[in-house]
Amino acid sequence: AKSQDEVKESYGRRAGLESQYSWRLGEALRTRTLWLLVLTQILSGLAVSSVVLHEFSYVKQLGYSTAVAAGVLSTHSGLAMAFRPVWGLMLERVPVRFAMSAVYLGTGGALLILLNARSIPMVFLFAAVYGTSVAGLAVSQAIIFPNYFGRDNVGTIRGFVMPLSMPAGALGPFLVSVAFDTKGTYFMAFTVLMFLMLVSAVIMLLVKPPVRR
Repeated sequence: AKSQDEVKESYGRRAGLESQYSWRLGEALRTRTLWLLVLTQILSGLAVSSVVLHEFSYVKQLGYSTAVAAGVLSTHSGLAMAFRPVWGLMLERVPVRFAMSAVYLGTGGALLILLNARSIPMVFLFAAVYGTSVAGLAVSQAIIFPNYFGRDNVGTIRGFVMPLSMPAGALGPFLVSVAFDTKGTYFMAFTVLMFLMLVSAVIMLLVKPPVRR
């Protein structure tokens, strides 16, 4: 923006999608909204990192070849990259909590497909649904903080949140590994991951923009 007028014009275009008030960290910490966002990011972090690390082994355990397992991983990754701009365009027009809920619902639905996969087309359907859904995760998680808490202090707020949510991304794959070593199968662990994503989808619908008193 070259002037304050352009900033105001931007806020005007995004009326109803973005907070015009920039919350300070102390104010944000006193809102239920921030802590629900932290909760959903922890739950989704446990699930997403675990799927990325273990889906290849899961498909192999189902009895498919290394080539099929690699194809599933490549399909997931390729679609996740290709659909990020689509989610970005959507987030310019749709309230971010609905988009994030759709991301969580799509990834949870994809895991349900994988848990019931009995053929090669089914495992590739999982990869397609999961890839197109998870493409919106990084985009929506980045944009929800300036949308909900304004732009001026977004670095401080995200800097507080990320150390709370990021460890889940490291812990999830480890817990899935322990579950596999204990049970000899990924089925139970991936069932839990599916429920984490579906619970996140429901919680996200409740995460309305904070209201300044």
